[in-house]
Amino acid sequence: MAIKQSRGITIGKGTPQRLEGQNGDMTIRSSRKGLKLYVKESNKWHSLDLGIDLRQIASTVRKLEDEVKRLSTKTNNTPVVDKILLRESGGTSAVAVQNKKGAVSFRSSTDGADAPVDIAKTGTVSGGVLTEGLTLASTSTSFSRFSSTSNDAVLGLNGTTVGVGDISFSLMGAAAKKWNLGFIANDTSKFYISSGTSLADPEITISNTGDLTLKAPNDSSAKILLQSDNSDDAGDDWTITANTNQRLTIGNDIASAGTPASFLTIIPHATASSSSVSVPGSFSTTGLDVDGTAKYKHTAFSTVGPTDNVDVSDTTVLEVDTSSNNVTIGGFTGGVQGQILYIIKTDTANRLKLEHEETPFSGTSQKIYVTSGADETILGYGGWTLYCNGTAWFSLSNPTGAADGG
Repeated sequence: MAIKQSRGITIGKGTPQRLEGQNGDMTIRSSRKGLKLYVKESNKWHSLDLGIDLRQIASTVRKLEDEVKRLSTKTNNTPVVDKILLRESGGTSAVAVQNKKGAVSFRSSTDGADAPVDIAKTGTVSGGVLTEGLTLASTSTSFSRFSSTSNDAVLGLNGTTVGVGDISFSLMGAAAKKWNLGFIANDTSKFYISSGTSLADPEITISNTGDLTLKAPNDSSAKILLQSDNSDDAGDDWTITANTNQRLTIGNDIASAGTPASFLTIIPHATASSSSVSVPGSFSTTGLDVDGTAKYKHTAFSTVGPTDNVDVSDTTVLEVDTSSNNVTIGGFTGGVQGQILYIIKTDTANRLKLEHEETPFSGTSQKIYVTSGADETILGYGGWTLYCNGTAWFSLSNPTGAADGG
């Protein structure tokens, strides 16, 4: 579905509801757990925790402190004060600006508590009251939030000229950029999320045409992880992975929680008709149309025997080579219910025999029941078609070939 024009970044409280907003919307929401940035894509809200870092403000404050110290060394008309009180126009409350242990501090007039800092957006001031604005308040040592007196609050990052300079929001740790979100100046049709120091090489790209791009670093796979039921059981996790060997796999962790195994693999080829799809288990369908050549897995066999445990796991064609010796088969292993097996004698020399209801020499095997009710032999070219019910094999045809024997 195409992403409509984004409405910018909105501000609110709590978690956005599923039907709220439209694809491409961003909203910063506050809750008891902290401040989160939500991005809506494919009709789902995706969230990132925001650590509002006041280091930039602290840096500015330090520069201001240095400037105050520099000015304090001047002579004549430079005043030096311990505290500046800013009184509310028309009111009695005041905010104190002072030097607290080398840092500029905004405090109540009685120095009893921190004072919030208003960051005003474009608006009008009438009678000393700011009619539009956002308030940045610190609610704990590790959490600050923007609040608005209006239900429609927008936090904007605005460049002065369109198409000049990147507009981004950076999440930082130890004064270093860790994640960047925004758009590149000459390509405002795309929204980028990057773990680097810039938006130039993003891991995630969302376009206003509805495209979503996931890009892995060099020599790494790109993976989408889908977790159901709180991912608390094996089998809850599905992965879609573009591997470094150019293969696409779909996997599940039902065998071991957190460790996906491949259940479907798509193998590309420069010639599309030579591409293949691999399913390690059974494939169930109510209707299958094959437009082209159907290829079956085949297994070669040439042991003299009698062999009562020929492994035909995942095998459709058993090619028996009798060019050097006779071959006798008395049973199979690995067959599953519904499996069809074609046995083909590929050389006219010597004989190929299937033993009817043969008891294995040792262990257990899947017996063979042929239509004649007795051992059957092929002298020339030919073969049989067998069906497995899960425990035994049943012949669907008599031996075929120019010289069949009994």
